[in-house]
Amino acid sequence: MRSIKLSKLISFVSIGLILSSSAWSNFRNDNNDRYNDRYNDHNQLAGTWYHDGRTTSINKNGFNQYVFCNENRDCARGFLTGENRIYVSKWSVNGMVTNQNKTIVWSNGTQWVRYTTGAHALNGRWFHDKQPTRIQSYGNNSRFLLTNEMGQSNWGYVQDNKLIIPSLDIVGYLSRGGNQIRWSNNTIWVR
Repeated sequence: MRSIKLSKLISFVSIGLILSSSAWSNFRNDNNDRYNDRYNDHNQLAGTWYHDGRTTSINKNGFNQYVFCNENRDCARGFLTGENRIYVSKWSVNGMVTNQNKTIVWSNGTQWVRYTTGAHALNGRWFHDKQPTRIQSYGNNSRFLLTNEMGQSNWGYVQDNKLIIPSLDIVGYLSRGGNQIRWSNNTIWVR
C-alpha cells in the first residue's frame, strides 16, 4: 500500500515537473521574443538623424548604450533609461523616442528626426567592402550626391524607392531595414 502511494506521488511529481518545464520553456521563449523585439527596436536608433535640417547621428555602443553626435559634431555617450527613453549625461538631457523611432523629443526643447523615405533617408556614411562611401541628399528630397570608396562622385535621384545614377547607368535598391543598398552592378553598400 505504501509503495502504491509512493508510486503515485512519484508519478504526480514527474508530471508536475514535465508541465512546469514546458511552462518555463514557453515563458522563456516568450520573454526572449519580447527581449529580441525590444533589442531590435532599440538597435534601430542607430543611424543618421536631423536637427533643424542639420545632420546628427546615433551610433550603437553595446547593449543599451549609444554615442550621440549633435549638429555641431559634439559627441556624448548615452543610454536607454526605459522603454523609449534616453539619457545623455554630458548634455544633461533626456529624450523620448516617438513616432515609431523616427523622432526624438529632447528635454531642452529640440527634436531630432529621421527620414525613412527619399534621399534624406540615405544621408551619411556607407561602406563598400569595408571602405567608406557617402551619400548626401540635396534639394527636394529626391536628389543626392553619391561618393564611392575611390572618392568619385556622381549625382543621382530617388524614384519609386530606387536609387538611380544616370551617369553610371546603375540602379540601387534599399533594403527594407534601410541599412543596405544592392546595386545593379552587383555591389553592396552597408551602414
